[in-house]
Amino acid sequence: MENLKILIAGRPGSGKARMLYLLKKFLKENGFQVNHVVNEDFRSEESFDKHMGGNYFEQVVSGIKERTIITLEEVHVGNPCILEVKKCSHEGCAEPATCGGKCGRHCDCLV
Repeated sequence: MENLKILIAGRPGSGKARMLYLLKKFLKENGFQVNHVVNEDFRSEESFDKHMGGNYFEQVVSGIKERTIITLEEVHVGNPCILEVKKCSHEGCAEPATCGGKCGRHCDCLV
């Protein structure tokens, strides 16, 4: 099975968590397998869902729509890595922290 990682980036208070919740809800409702990596703002996925699905959800979503432009961009990841490399994951790499994908192997990338 292929893996697809979706990252949501923005300034604090920009609506990242709400967008993540909307996307997760949509994907699950349509039969997708979703792995939600919870950040430090929430103790668990259940805590996240409870907070995001509150009664004021529609009000917050409306506020985000009024003040936010969403940019969608597809990025191809392959060798050599085109993203900023956090650490090379190739076991034989001599300098995993500074490799930057130069060894030609898979890398653990971040946007």
